[in-house]
Amino acid sequence: MHPILARFSIGGHTITIYTYGLFAAVGLAVGWACGVLSARRFRLDVELVDRLIVYSVIIGLVCAHYLYLLQYPEEYKGLISLINVFSAGRVWYGGLIASVVFSVFYLRWKKASVLKYLDLLAPCVAIGHAFGRIGCFFHGCCYGRLSLKFGIYLKALGLKVIPTQLLSSFGLFLSFLVLTIVRRIYGVGRGIVLGWYLLLYGVMRFGIEFLRGDPVPVWWHLRFSQWVSLGLIVFGGLLLWRSRRLR
Repeated sequence: MHPILARFSIGGHTITIYTYGLFAAVGLAVGWACGVLSARRFRLDVELVDRLIVYSVIIGLVCAHYLYLLQYPEEYKGLISLINVFSAGRVWYGGLIASVVFSVFYLRWKKASVLKYLDLLAPCVAIGHAFGRIGCFFHGCCYGRLSLKFGIYLKALGLKVIPTQLLSSFGLFLSFLVLTIVRRIYGVGRGIVLGWYLLLYGVMRFGIEFLRGDPVPVWWHLRFSQWVSLGLIVFGGLLLWRSRRLR
């Protein structure tokens, strides 16, 4: 793992470039570019998409950080923990759910079609997230179970573990391709693309969690993210069932 990509000094000040931060930034940039280009292609409001992405990212970062503190109360270090939302420690589902809820209210306020814009942006979320998971791999978080045969050495633990971050990244890149094809075939506005995103990611995340080795809360024999994944699978399935009735 290489959590620090580079470190150099300018004017007596040391500047550190973290690999996780770099890949997170790349993911945000790629996701934003995907959203803007997709809006132009489907002739939707580019400015609305631009603002929606910016606001959703900000809200997502804040809520992802707060959910992390709820899951890991030992990481709470006082008021600074609440204020510094850019510090390490975020739970993806917290950001995703908060961003979706915000997007629904924001689009309704703008009198825009919720399903059109969420269908449009679903593949962009997948590819942006894929780059973020590569950052997780280099940072050494979200690691998998011990595996001497198939594992990759994690310096922080001194053990070989399953690279669940890379498995997630591969699955997300694949999901991006599938969702792009689905969007090309069915267009946007019926919830089909969004439904497939929720279904694909929910199934993938549910399975990946069985391979994860990092400590997280377990409720009734399933990890927290698995329960959320089940909710996404159900909701995605309902969206796809609804879309068939609208044909």
